[in-house]
Amino acid sequence: MQSQMQAVLTAHPEKGSVAGVWGAYDQMTSGAVQAIQQADRPEIKVASIDGDRATFSMLYAPNSPFVATVVQNAQRIGQARRAGRARRPRR
Repeated sequence: MQSQMQAVLTAHPEKGSVAGVWGAYDQMTSGAVQAIQQADRPEIKVASIDGDRATFSMLYAPNSPFVATVVQNAQRIGQARRAGRARRPRR
């Protein structure tokens, strides 16, 4: 993701031309954060999903562009989904 973000920043070099980045999961998003930091573009904010503890240091770092992550419990989501299917009448 870092090289893709570098390409976006190269294509849009003006400050304010990119407002934010959303990533599908925290580990992937860390590459975008690194590219943003290397390009000195602190106005760009980054958010992701996973609540991956490995990325918390990046999330809590002073002046980090990584400003939000969503914590989810995939196992519990799966259990709730299975339980919901069990209660639905079959057609």
